[in-house]
Amino acid sequence: MSHMMLRLALLSLAWVPMAFAQITITSVTNAASFEAGSLSQGSIGAIFGTGLATTTAEAGSIPIPFSLAGATVTVNGVKAPLFYASTVQINFHPF
Repeated sequence: MSHMMLRLALLSLAWVPMAFAQITITSVTNAASFEAGSLSQGSIGAIFGTGLATTTAEAGSIPIPFSLAGATVTVNGVKAPLFYASTVQINFHPF
């Protein structure tokens, strides 16, 4: 199992001043087991927190998009595809 640095970046909050757009990440887990630190190749990750996205959105097509609801996830410098994004949760594929 490799360790990963996860970086969450908001692309745009045009209608909200950036001073109010605070992102807080409380945990990063395996989306199936919700176990922290258990992401492995081929798994789906879940990020929990607040202010993670501007609204709720889900991937509606293949290929899975790299941005949903104004949110992107970067794993070791590479954008990860996003399955789901909301203000409190993002599901992503890190590999």
